[in-house]
Amino acid sequence: MSKSTVVRSLRAVCLVLAVALFAPLIAATPAQAAVATFSCPGGGSYTVDNGVLQSMYSGTCSGDVVLDASVTRINYATYLPTGITSISIPSTTTMISYLTFQNAGVMTAIIVDAANPNYKSVDGVLYNKAGTTLIHYPAAKTGNSFTIPAGVTSIDYYAFSCARNLNTITIPDGVLTANFIDRDAGCGERGISEFIV
Repeated sequence: MSKSTVVRSLRAVCLVLAVALFAPLIAATPAQAAVATFSCPGGGSYTVDNGVLQSMYSGTCSGDVVLDASVTRINYATYLPTGITSISIPSTTTMISYLTFQNAGVMTAIIVDAANPNYKSVDGVLYNKAGTTLIHYPAAKTGNSFTIPAGVTSIDYYAFSCARNLNTITIPDGVLTANFIDRDAGCGERGISEFIV
């Protein structure tokens, strides 16, 4: 066998090995690597860029929105449009910043996939997975009173902002931190008049 034949054979073997090693990595590249647009059930659309739900402040997305599995992050001030009546968050969304739901004035429920490692929802209210932090109470959730569940030790920034139907919140002794829960975050629609501690 000539020297050039050996070299060509070695190159071919190296190429096969390279394909075998890198093919799984290429195949595993997440779908969120590109910008994608998704339709909303009540009209309009939302955009996901590299896994991040883009600002919907001026959007027309409405209805009961089920976020695509490509959404891994919802940033601060994403500002969901006022027409969204509920939002379903997939198991793949592992980061939700505060004030995300501030603008969603007709939202009645936040629903989280049970397999999500960082978040959960109970009766439409958003908590961290451990249930120790209440993150957001939907602005248009029905009922004029709400008792924070036992086990909650922290209430996130503006968690009750713009809660138009809520008059009374009962806060258990276990709550150690409550961040601006009495602020309306600029919407002017907060109906809370009493905190029972």
